[in-house]
Amino acid sequence: MALDASKVVITIPTHKSEISDNERMCLLQCDRVLSRYRKVLLVPEGLDTSAYTELVKDLEVRFYDPYYFSSYLGYDELCLSPSFYSGFDEHEYLLIYQTDCWIFRDDLLKWCNKGYDYVGAPWIDLSEPTRKAKPIIDIRPLMQGKVGNGGFSLRKISAMKRNAKWLIKVLPLWRKTEDTFWGMIVPLVDWSFKRPSMKEALKFAFETSPSKCFEMNNSELPFGCHAWEKYEPEFWSNHIKLEKARTND
Repeated sequence: MALDASKVVITIPTHKSEISDNERMCLLQCDRVLSRYRKVLLVPEGLDTSAYTELVKDLEVRFYDPYYFSSYLGYDELCLSPSFYSGFDEHEYLLIYQTDCWIFRDDLLKWCNKGYDYVGAPWIDLSEPTRKAKPIIDIRPLMQGKVGNGGFSLRKISAMKRNAKWLIKVLPLWRKTEDTFWGMIVPLVDWSFKRPSMKEALKFAFETSPSKCFEMNNSELPFGCHAWEKYEPEFWSNHIKLEKARTND
């Protein structure tokens, strides 16, 4: 089994020059637990990144057109762009680690070696859409149990490039988040596109309904989680130890 840390790159997208206290702890945790991997901050051109580079050792910075960070749609276009993934061709996998993620242990190469094309937290009990532009069709029932959320997700670069070539063309017609393309549309078109089952994906990450996910996962924590401040923070307060991360500063 490959143990080469260069197999994967960790990308951290943000549009903000200032870091909240909790974001700071999340980034410190990422740096502490996943210290052996390359980390790249993805930001709009002109952003002051000193708060990040002073916090995370050996953090690289990659600048993009500000359009990609100006709205949800712009970010979706970036994550559906073949050129975005081509920029990391020296790696086999790319982990998206948004600043509201938390990592519990280093299972990253373990998941890379499973050979999946896309892994994210399963969508469980989704709430009402929060975007201003409400969808014409509510697809939440169709998303239930699918894999999955893109905020903390592992992506095989070759599979992303292969499908992004046509996905970007239909984005204006879809008006949904980019992760729903990978979780719902691509598997219908690309039958070779590999994702884990909902049960296995729960070992990778939780997002919505984390207490229910915890129960479904035999009361075990996953590799990581996303949006822990948004979904049941009272549940996560028992498992995410901000003070521990702070003392490792």
